[in-house]
Amino acid sequence: MMQTWITQLGDADLWQRLTAESALRAANDDAHAALCTLVSDAGSAFEARWRAALLLGERGDVRAVPTLMATRRDPSIEIRQGAIWAMGLIRDAGVFEALQAIFTDPQEEEQLRFVTASAMTQIDAARALPYLHAALDGQDAQRRAARAVLANLAERGAL
Repeated sequence: MMQTWITQLGDADLWQRLTAESALRAANDDAHAALCTLVSDAGSAFEARWRAALLLGERGDVRAVPTLMATRRDPSIEIRQGAIWAMGLIRDAGVFEALQAIFTDPQEEEQLRFVTASAMTQIDAARALPYLHAALDGQDAQRRAARAVLANLAERGAL
């Protein structure tokens, strides 16, 4: 059944994808390995890989971090964003420096910086704030991402 759910994560039918997601969310530990394999499989459907990354994040299992970090150079920015968001959900302090490096990398896409800054605040907002404040004096893309995340935190009353 597990393989059916994994396959259905990339189904053209939204209902099939949502049903598979729900089943995998409720699945036992066997789902972990299958989801990690799917995230790593560049030949699998984008939708399935992206959903698998988010499911790994929702599970909050630090064992998924190496798989999620391995997507750092994935050609799909959406897969990279999903994996980084998932790491924020897992809240493993051990990835904070890697995320900080992504956030400050001048070659990174602006939207990925925003997702990365958000993940950093999910892991440790107090530790992320100095980076966000410093970015306000940085290049345009970094400054815009920092402003957006700081505005989001202020709106939620998290500052």
